[in-house]
Amino acid sequence: MAERQVIDRQRLIADVISMIDTPYHHQGRDENGLDCVGLIIAALRRQGIDPQAPADYGKSPPGNSLLKHIDQCGLFQQVHVGQRQPGDMLVFVIRSDPQHLGLLVERPAGGPEIMVHSADVIMRVRAATLGEAWLKRIAAVYRPN
Repeated sequence: MAERQVIDRQRLIADVISMIDTPYHHQGRDENGLDCVGLIIAALRRQGIDPQAPADYGKSPPGNSLLKHIDQCGLFQQVHVGQRQPGDMLVFVIRSDPQHLGLLVERPAGGPEIMVHSADVIMRVRAATLGEAWLKRIAAVYRPN
């Protein structure tokens, strides 16, 4: 039986923050370039965790394929959106389907929430405030096991 892999949430947060300004590259998985999936994978690899990740996806995964893949990897469990906390992975609807990931890094009382993500629109890994436009697009929240 395979050993259960435990993710250190604080280290996950620190690792994605350390990747801010890394260039965007579709399907990128290292410091040469990262997409939103690659950002999470690269941070997990720094903890010695190498998740089964899709390698041939388009920029707009169809339907719920992204959610299905997250569920199948066994490293995260879905939690209610209102229970999100730093270290949780956020899945966003872009156009009509869940197609984008970010990691919540701050949720201060009374202050704006901050996530780190990578996208072709911004062309780098960036921190972003979770304003109303982002909050409306959250399709799911996954907590590391």
